[in-house]
Parts: sequence; structure tokens; C-alpha cells
Amino acid sequence: MKISQMKNVVPLERKKEVTEVEWKKAKEIADYLGVSRPTLSKLTHRKVDPIPFSKLSGMLQYDLQKVKEWEERNRTYNYKEA
Repeated sequence: MKISQMKNVVPLERKKEVTEVEWKKAKEIADYLGVSRPTLSKLTHRKVDPIPFSKLSGMLQYDLQKVKEWEERNRTYNYKEA
């Protein structure tokens, strides 16, 4: 491409999709799910489909939207088995 042609080149704009994450602590998620904190810990660390979490500032934090998706998956799965 010649330099004269480069004047007409329009740079692509990158779209940054910013999603607002609603982080919750273990106690809040345990209350939301209606389970004890030890049960939440077991669900968080189980080998098959654990509750998704991130470790922020040395503490486990839960994305409420991902927890809701996890809850729906597990309710549907358990309902189908019953």
C-alpha cells in the first residue's frame, strides 16, 4: 500500500464490553442459597461442577450472576434425575 493510499485508511475501533460484576462474600451466597457456610465450602470445592468463585484480596468472592447460572444448572439436573 502506498503512503498516499494510507490517508484513507480508517482505524478499527475496538469495542470493550464492560460487564458489571456483583461480587458477594461467602456468607451472602450461603444465605442466598439457603445453605450453611461449611456446605457452601463443600459445593465450592467439589470435583464435579463446583460453584464458580474468584479469590480477591485473599478471600473467596462469588459473582452473583454465575452463582445464579450454577444454581439453575444444578436444579434442572437434579430435577431431571428425580
